[in-house]
Amino acid sequence: MKDDAAAPEEDLEDRRKRLYEFKEKVTTKLSDIVRFIGLGLIAVFYTIKTGDAYANYTKCQELLLYVVGIAGVLSILLDYLQYVANYASVDAALKRENLKYDRTSGPYRAAELAFRWKRHVTTAGAVALIALVLFT
Repeated sequence: MKDDAAAPEEDLEDRRKRLYEFKEKVTTKLSDIVRFIGLGLIAVFYTIKTGDAYANYTKCQELLLYVVGIAGVLSILLDYLQYVANYASVDAALKRENLKYDRTSGPYRAAELAFRWKRHVTTAGAVALIALVLFT
């Protein structure tokens, strides 16, 4: 069995590089999935809201439907805001002599916050949609 603590420095750098590449792939895929689900939630909301069945919805079903729609819109908005904040963060890093991000800057923290919350909001919308299906 290989002991990671005794690994040469180059092995650690290779491992760090592979982990960062994997993290980049995962976060890109997460953003794609959030966008896809968010647009789907909006489509479900619009389809049901403009249909005939909506007239017979209970207050609980109506509330769940609005959670679905609002979560869809918020997830797309947060995705967009993340990209805008990342743009500003990269722009600021390019102006630095060392080309590093300032992890305490507003744009960097806003991008992190938007990335975190778009996942939570999308999950809440998906759960609300599941509940709506179960209660219909």
